[in-house]
Amino acid sequence: MTSVPVAPWREVEIDLVTPAAHEAPYASLDVWADFTCGSEMLRRPAFWDGAGVWRLRFAPPHAGDWHWVSGATVDDPALHGRTGAVVCVDGDEASGVRAFELLAESEHSPRQQIGNTVMRRESWT
Repeated sequence: MTSVPVAPWREVEIDLVTPAAHEAPYASLDVWADFTCGSEMLRRPAFWDGAGVWRLRFAPPHAGDWHWVSGATVDDPALHGRTGAVVCVDGDEASGVRAFELLAESEHSPRQQIGNTVMRRESWT
């Protein structure tokens, strides 16, 4: 997989496409990817978009090589065990501010996102 460089907090969308027919996939399956950069790991859920397509969205919080591996609650090689990378570089577009996000530290505890705001530096004046 070729990775196009992206600035911090810029969203990247990754498609996982399965030819397998899963009954009520939006309700019966969980699909995710673990993104790692050094010792840091962030898990992001995928969402069902119909016609065998699951979409992952990830916005790297800082520069670095973010490697990902997908996981799923079903043994489907199109969804589980896929890998790739997102290359995040600093630049003028990297001047985002993240405001108030509450996440649980354990991957098995409930999460509630309170808010997430990204502003460009030129909008501050």
